[in-house]
Amino acid sequence: MSELDNSTYLRSSKVCSSSSSSVKPITLSNCFNRKFVKAFICFAIILFVTSARDVDACSCIFSHPQEHYCSADFVALINIRRQGKNLYNMASYHIKVRKEFKMTTKARKALSLGMLYTTIDESTCGRKFETNTKYLITGKKYSFVIISSKSFVKSRKNINI
Repeated sequence: MSELDNSTYLRSSKVCSSSSSSVKPITLSNCFNRKFVKAFICFAIILFVTSARDVDACSCIFSHPQEHYCSADFVALINIRRQGKNLYNMASYHIKVRKEFKMTTKARKALSLGMLYTTIDESTCGRKFETNTKYLITGKKYSFVIISSKSFVKSRKNINI
């Protein structure tokens, strides 16, 4: 290539040069306007902040079964009869208490209603139960029986009573 052809080639291949007479090296600062970069960063920050929402999450801290037993309002062997309706992200199960190991009067009253509730998603500490299966459960009594990751739940197949 002659020198004239070489300068013509360089001028035609420039991407971000502002003057047509000189050749500047191609760098990020030459290609992007600083205002554009600042606007993009501001937009990304605003997008991140506005897309952040409250998230329900479960921190599953497992305790020893003896700790569950001592801190529980009830410890019982139950049978899951069937699944009830799902309302407000809560799954309900119809249960029958087979054997009581530890029970406060308020917990006995709540369990006598024959219903057990848990959240639908396991990510929010919910439990999944199989119908016609016996479980050993521990828990706290609220206005009704709620099973979460703070409750001890074992299938009858996995324990010896």
